[in-house]
Amino acid sequence: EDGKSLISCNLAASFSKDPDRRVILVDCDFRNPSIHHYFGTSVSPGLLSYLETDNMQPYCYLRRLERLYIMTAGGYATNPVEMLTLEKMQKFIDLLKGEFDTIILDAPPFTPISDAQIVTGLADGFVLVARSGKTTFTNLEVAFRSFDRNKLIGVVFNDVQPRMFHTLYDYRYYGKKGP
Repeated sequence: EDGKSLISCNLAASFSKDPDRRVILVDCDFRNPSIHHYFGTSVSPGLLSYLETDNMQPYCYLRRLERLYIMTAGGYATNPVEMLTLEKMQKFIDLLKGEFDTIILDAPPFTPISDAQIVTGLADGFVLVARSGKTTFTNLEVAFRSFDRNKLIGVVFNDVQPRMFHTLYDYRYYGKKGP
């Protein structure tokens, strides 16, 4: 509940505003899929269907906006680690690279499971999402030790409560000039 899926959806929608870019958002969280909720679609067919059958079923990915496509998780898997480590998953990413300019993979949380490490291993880069008051420092430490830092594009610190900053300007700066 750090907001990673919502950030993924917003990032995909933002990238799809570029008229020269085709974007696909893929839900790779077989334990708690959520992308379908944000776009009002069914959870299947999706990625799981492709990985289990090696067939891209009709409507496996859907156009949601002009240049934004989504692929749902396709359901819940009893063996998500095995599904993500299949050679088919790498072939799938290669297939998408031929059809889309930007591929956003919505991965499961980094801890306590290893699914996210597998997904980030398939990606060219990734954004880490941490939620203020929810993500523990220990979880962040574990995450930073478990991924390739060269692939880290950035960190989103989500749900930060606004605070009042000292906004009064000291007008004495414009005061008397010279000696």
